[in-house]
Amino acid sequence: MRNYRPEAAEKHLNDLTGGPRHQPSKYVAGYKLDNGLALALERKVGNVWLQLQPPDGIDAAVTEYPPNKSRHSNINSTHAPELKLGQRAWKALPKSLESLDELFHWYSGLSAESRAKGPEGTPLSEVALRTDTATFLVKIHATKCPAENDRPRSSADWEAGWFNVPATVSTTGGRRRDLQAPAAGDTVYVWVHEQEEGSNGHGLTAQGTVASTRPAGPDDIELSLGEVALLDQPSYLGNSEIKADGRRRSAIADWVARHPHRQTLRLTNAEANEWQGYLNERKTRLDNEVASAANRDLAVSNTNRDLNKAAIIQKTMEVTVRPGQAKFRDRVLLRCRYRCVVSGSDVIAGLDAAHIVPVKDGAPMADDPENGLALRSDLHRLFDRGLFWVEGDRVVISKELVGSSYANIDGTIIDPLPDAKLLALRSETMQELEAKRGRLLG
Repeated sequence: MRNYRPEAAEKHLNDLTGGPRHQPSKYVAGYKLDNGLALALERKVGNVWLQLQPPDGIDAAVTEYPPNKSRHSNINSTHAPELKLGQRAWKALPKSLESLDELFHWYSGLSAESRAKGPEGTPLSEVALRTDTATFLVKIHATKCPAENDRPRSSADWEAGWFNVPATVSTTGGRRRDLQAPAAGDTVYVWVHEQEEGSNGHGLTAQGTVASTRPAGPDDIELSLGEVALLDQPSYLGNSEIKADGRRRSAIADWVARHPHRQTLRLTNAEANEWQGYLNERKTRLDNEVASAANRDLAVSNTNRDLNKAAIIQKTMEVTVRPGQAKFRDRVLLRCRYRCVVSGSDVIAGLDAAHIVPVKDGAPMADDPENGLALRSDLHRLFDRGLFWVEGDRVVISKELVGSSYANIDGTIIDPLPDAKLLALRSETMQELEAKRGRLLG
């Protein structure tokens, strides 16, 4: 898109109307912004008004000028009552007409009959000026939050005060001084610095709607938010998590990870939709992980503890091992970075997923990767037979392996560790079983 030049707009206006002194009062109207740039030119076709909107006016507030004090400005509310003063003006023109020059060229070339319709037969009444809201992500220090509260306990904590944010708007394409800062009705995501001196926020913490704004010095503004919705605590999102999250990449998440400074980031409609989709997908995944954690807690509860210990013992008595389910294996290998957690072997074809607490197909923990260890096939058999287990983060071998070729795995540090409660349950069971073996052998 070519840059819009105010002097070019004035020349076009004069060409269309015969000069500034001969402008027909109800034929062409020009509007200005408070920054002096033209907002729009308006041409009447019958009783239909066509709005000609330059790119620079898209995000600026509409300002009213008396018609007798500016040669190319009329009172805009007279000709466009749907456009309210102070609102943001948006361009709603065919995508093919990307500059004011192209728009004038297109319009001037229309026949009288064609001027009753827009491009491709669209009625000119549908090619009109409209208003809309915008979406922002503000990234700020704890001291810029209401009452310097970087970890609100409820929506009311943040609805009762002011956020201090940069007045200059950034985009993923760079800073834009021509873009309007957040205004009433806009959607704002609030991200509080999580790893800066004096700021111990949770990263992305809430979203809300701008209720009002006020100036705060030459470079900042203050926002009050309504309809604040705090993200559930498991859904807090910080820079470190973005960098580690390989499931789905988000353009905005990547941007924040690369640009962690204080900023007021304006999202395009496409970016806002993609960002919300990313957050929705992530929340669903975290909700599932919370449910899995609840199942693991249930597995070690008093109600199920003896049943699961019995299942572990029964598994150690089996001579043959039933092949693990493909989904469970895939998830465990992914969590263990496709290496045996004991031997370090990375030959994927020789790796199995061993259940810490045996479960039946379809049971709540059947596919939970936190209930599994990636083990080389031979080690899987030994693990299932109870010949080694994990206490804390280290391998402990049975007396039956002492002096064998597997004795060197004793004390191996397990990384990454699965669920600690499930490991502890198995360790307790194995110690009881080892004591029984000792009595039998003794």
